[in-house]
Amino acid sequence: KRRPPRTTPAETRTTKTINTNFVGEKVLRALHWFGGRRHPWTLGRAIVAEAKRRGYQAEIVVRDTARGKKHDVRIHAEKDLANIKKDRYTYFQAGVPCTTCAVLWFRVPWLYGIWPVRSRRHPKGLPSNTPAMQEEARVGDELQELSVEAVEAMATLEEETGVLVAATLENPDDPE
Repeated sequence: KRRPPRTTPAETRTTKTINTNFVGEKVLRALHWFGGRRHPWTLGRAIVAEAKRRGYQAEIVVRDTARGKKHDVRIHAEKDLANIKKDRYTYFQAGVPCTTCAVLWFRVPWLYGIWPVRSRRHPKGLPSNTPAMQEEARVGDELQELSVEAVEAMATLEEETGVLVAATLENPDDPE
């Protein structure tokens, strides 16, 4: 038996067009919420390197309080969502606030001094939370809701314009 030729995801989505900003200008514009501190191994740097390798330019906007209070997603959310709806970004990524539910905090919280504030059994906050920890869980919920709203805006943009865009949510695992 002969197997049919393999197709890539781009080939299977023939009803969509590629974002003209990306093709015409050869620029990939990405918005990355919760991108963390500047490290050599961040997603943004990986995107820039891969785009360069393929002959494209990449512009990454990173929002994360780890880069300072002026980079807080909540400060920029309204403007960022409006820019998504105006087709300003080709790609959106949100690593929803992992400080409230990442596996690392359950395994070695004493190492970083960051304790879990929620679990699968208590998604709105652990019963043992202090008021400050409960506020952290509440803010995490708010940021997650904004992230889902951004992904939905990217999906709506693709549906309404036929322009191919991408959006991903990173969801930390809960070991419970």
